[in-house]
Amino acid sequence: MGISHPFPAQALLVTYLVVPTVTTTVFRTFVCAPFDAEVGGELRTDRLLVADVTVDCGSASYAAHRIFALLMVAVWPVGVPLWYFVLLRDARARIDQRPVAVTIFESF
Repeated sequence: MGISHPFPAQALLVTYLVVPTVTTTVFRTFVCAPFDAEVGGELRTDRLLVADVTVDCGSASYAAHRIFALLMVAVWPVGVPLWYFVLLRDARARIDQRPVAVTIFESF
């Protein structure tokens, strides 16, 4: 009995393996820290992205990346588990009808 959805079982496996890495990468987009720098003999503090210290967290480029990262939070760490939930909820009746295998512990 296979999955009766437009996505094959391989898509479940790939998303299961990819979600932790993508989630970590997406959330690293929000981690900025103050860094001290000497510019022209003057000490100044900039907020830079910890994952890539060449990115200034006050720049327009970072703002665009932040918006994209927010969208990816909706897709990966929220959307994929929600998709799993929908698939399991849709298959609940079929799952409940399957006989449960007797384990070695139940035979005692």
